[in-house]
Amino acid sequence: MIQYIDKIIGFYFDGGFKQMIVDAELNEEEIEEWGSLAVLFNHLFGDVSDLNKKQKEEAFCIVEELYTKLEIDLMFGKIDKSTLHEIFDGHEIDPSKYRNCLQLGVSLIETNGINLFKLIKSKGSDSIDN
Repeated sequence: MIQYIDKIIGFYFDGGFKQMIVDAELNEEEIEEWGSLAVLFNHLFGDVSDLNKKQKEEAFCIVEELYTKLEIDLMFGKIDKSTLHEIFDGHEIDPSKYRNCLQLGVSLIETNGINLFKLIKSKGSDSIDN
C-alpha cells in the first residue's frame, strides 16, 4: 500500500510517503486513510505526470475536500449531493472544471464505501482491483 500511495500522490509529501510515516508517526488506520485518498485521486485524475505542481496540488485539494465531505456525510447516514459545491468554498478553484470528477468520486464511494484502501490488491501492490 505504501508504494501505491507514493506512486499516486507521492508528489504531495516532502521526501515521499515513507518519510511522512516516520515524521508524523502514522498508525495503520492513518496509512489506510491515505491509501483511500490515493485510490480516489487515481480514479479521478489518473496519471498526472503532465500536470505542473500547481495543477497537482489543486487536484489533490479537490480529492481531499471531496473525501472529507463524503466521509462526514456517511457518518450521518447518506451522501448529500446537493452540497457538493461547498467543497470549493475558500479555494480559488473553478468548480465547473471539476463537476465530472465530483460525480465520479461520489459514484466510486457509493459503490465501494469510504474505505477505498481495500481496493488496493495487497500491501505494496501498485495496482487496484477495478
